[in-house]
Amino acid sequence: MSFESDIRRFNMKVRDAAEDEFRARCLALANGAIRNTPVLSGRLRANWQATIDSPALGDLESQGPRLGLWAAQNNVALTAASLRIDQAFYLTNNLPYAVPVEEGNDKMPPRRMLARAIQAASRR
Repeated sequence: MSFESDIRRFNMKVRDAAEDEFRARCLALANGAIRNTPVLSGRLRANWQATIDSPALGDLESQGPRLGLWAAQNNVALTAASLRIDQAFYLTNNLPYAVPVEEGNDKMPPRRMLARAIQAASRR
């Protein structure tokens, strides 16, 4: 073993640990946003879409609260598992009422589902 191979091995360990932490925080953030999302029909919760390097376009049809929850969490888990540290993680909800639910309006208080998830994942 040479000094150079020791440094390479150390760099790989550090990079792998950082990548694992990055994936874990992205997963925690996304699952937190999903859990924090209020459920009436389940459509808002089901429309959280995790993607890599570019945001999702369009919205998804919900198949009920339970199946929508499963689909959103499954999408997040699969996306996070393939995420590398040099990639951008996007969590998108393209339903037109997602922002008013997050930020509130004159008819309802803010639910802050994403903001609370970001805060929690940052403290992890």
